[in-house]
Amino acid sequence: MVCLSLGFLATACSLASESLIVGDGGSYSSVQSAIDAASPGSTILVHSGTYREDLHVDKQVTLKGVDSGNGLPVIYGSGSGDVITITADGVRLEGFVVKNSEKYASAILIESNDNQIVGNTITDSNEGIHLDHGDRNLVTGNTLIGNHGDSIYIHYSDDNVITNNYAENNQFGIQGYNLRGNVISGNTCDDNTEIDLYLEQVSDTLISDNRIESNEASSRSGGDGIGMRYGTNVTIRDNYVGKHYYGIKVYYSNTTTVFNNTAVDSGVNIRFDFGTHDSVISNNTVRNGVDNILVAGECSNIFIEYNLVSSGKDSIYLFGSGDNIVRHNNVYDSTYGIRLYKSTDNLITQNYLHDNENNLYPSGAGSTVSDNDRRANYYGEEPAVTPTPGTSVDATALPTPRPGEEEDFFSWLWRTISSLLSL
Repeated sequence: MVCLSLGFLATACSLASESLIVGDGGSYSSVQSAIDAASPGSTILVHSGTYREDLHVDKQVTLKGVDSGNGLPVIYGSGSGDVITITADGVRLEGFVVKNSEKYASAILIESNDNQIVGNTITDSNEGIHLDHGDRNLVTGNTLIGNHGDSIYIHYSDDNVITNNYAENNQFGIQGYNLRGNVISGNTCDDNTEIDLYLEQVSDTLISDNRIESNEASSRSGGDGIGMRYGTNVTIRDNYVGKHYYGIKVYYSNTTTVFNNTAVDSGVNIRFDFGTHDSVISNNTVRNGVDNILVAGECSNIFIEYNLVSSGKDSIYLFGSGDNIVRHNNVYDSTYGIRLYKSTDNLITQNYLHDNENNLYPSGAGSTVSDNDRRANYYGEEPAVTPTPGTSVDATALPTPRPGEEEDFFSWLWRTISSLLSL
């Protein structure tokens, strides 16, 4: 037997492939009997109908639902345990409706590697799809509606791709613990009652191009659009996050990049807290939050740059955090453009602050502002030359300091703009 590795996870083997048919016109009346009879590499075609059974897939097969005239086949579990359990590597499960797991169990439980879960509909279960110690799996194009727990739960599983799934009206959208090297991309989470996308103890992971719709229930109960704790080397980019309690929340993390997201209408649209450090908030569009960007809880070495931030009470708010850089942001139509409270040794530079009630505002008892560098911020008309983001952050690339008392602000500003125009 010769096997070839194909791309992400498929394994094509030179087995004599056979097809087994379940249902009308087939040799099998139950799906499990076909699995038991199949050889590794076989394809099992399941015709329309409701199959009241729990399945254990313990060999490499393709299970494909076929609409033979009455819709996709339904696997209706016994209500005692998981509905479909996959323990073999290299299984493909496609085109089924899966229902009725036991409380605290799953519609589809994956305890193996290199599987493909494609185009299924999962409803009326506890958890929808549960990856447990499973690596290099592809979960794509599934619809998960009305489940009582997580629509997709990932646990101690690495290098998986979770993409283009739709999760609506579950308790949680996508949730994961102890993960490395996963890609969570292109999913839509809508109207889940708690957190839409939440990861903990996660590293080397990409969260991109997801659409996290507004969630009125979550915005009242404290739920997050995208939430993360204890993350390392995680990129959160190109997502849309609508109304939640927290839009994008990052706690206890480092080397995290939040880039080019749209985060709107939440209580706090982007929040870094609890000692998060060595991270970047860049090129995001953030608006209509009580706090649009909040960096709190002794966060340090956070670069907040090139963001478009508007219509908040505090558009950029540093609370109890030091050694951060806030630069090249366009901040407008807010009560406080940039606000600092009990925050020291920050650099606030080259921001465009306009149409705020207070452009740059240190406030609160015990606030220290003397160690914050507030040079070269623009007020009123936007400068003729707008800084262009670079590909990397260079903390040493700072402008020439503003002269001392011998030159007034407007003279200095005019001289600075004139020198830029002459470049």
